[in-house]
Amino acid sequence: MSELANLRLNKDDKAGILQKAMEFGFAKRTKDLATREDALAVACYDTIYSKTLRDQLAAIPKGWLTIVGKGARRDWCRRLIVQIGGQVVSLQLTDIALHVKSDAEQTCIGIIDGRRLVDRYRDLTAAQEVLKSERKVAQAQIQALLDRSVTLRTLAGMWPEGKAFYSHLKPRAGVPMIQISVINTALGLKAAA
Repeated sequence: MSELANLRLNKDDKAGILQKAMEFGFAKRTKDLATREDALAVACYDTIYSKTLRDQLAAIPKGWLTIVGKGARRDWCRRLIVQIGGQVVSLQLTDIALHVKSDAEQTCIGIIDGRRLVDRYRDLTAAQEVLKSERKVAQAQIQALLDRSVTLRTLAGMWPEGKAFYSHLKPRAGVPMIQISVINTALGLKAAA
């Protein structure tokens, strides 16, 4: 990294470092929460729709029930709107899609009042809020560190553990070095002794 030590960090460099660090620190927990949300959505779906109906819907090939109207409506849903514990919520589906009525992405598909599912929803939302808060704090701290770092050398000196997030940086061709002697000559200044 010695040839890169004086590399000035620009806005894009810092944004890339921040993104890599945040992905490294939070991707697994974000994915785990998304998986938990998928599982909760399936549990709500299974509670609202009978097994007989779910089996019938599962037998229909994807795309057969698609309706095109004011908006593109489809029979496979990537989010479920349900009422859980008196609160209407939207559960995002990350890794799965479920058969629903054609308007189910815009309307509540049913009411969930079972204590087990209500508790699962509350636990999930509490975990999502904790993660959101931790991400916000980490992002602010990393951004403050990056704001104080003008060069790669400065950053590496302050945060050697973060090398994996900035080791990809390469010297940029075509960016002229600031030459103090040229500036001094242009301004008629004498070089300091």
